[in-house]
Amino acid sequence: MACTCHTDGTFDSETTDWGISGLVMMVETDPGTPAPLDNYDITLTTATGVDIMGGNLVDRDTADTERARPAVGGLSYSAPAYGRLTLNISGNDVSGALIDVYIFYIEF
Repeated sequence: MACTCHTDGTFDSETTDWGISGLVMMVETDPGTPAPLDNYDITLTTATGVDIMGGNLVDRDTADTERARPAVGGLSYSAPAYGRLTLNISGNDVSGALIDVYIFYIEF
């Protein structure tokens, strides 16, 4: 997902164009230019509002590509997902910041 923040630095949630029926194994975040502020946060939620990453996409780096695994109860696991996922970015405040988000999953 190629994400671009608004001129005021905010981001409207974005839903995947495809539904996932499988296990989310990992998510990679890659800040672009202009980069988001350091320690921006991302959630990846199901239709019922559950963050399948369990908070593992908070405090992302302004310059480095990072990977994280989903978490359940503080432990990293693969996460079952069914349907579309909604991505939210907060704590950015950089006009037009670019962030690529890659979701790696195994389909059922």
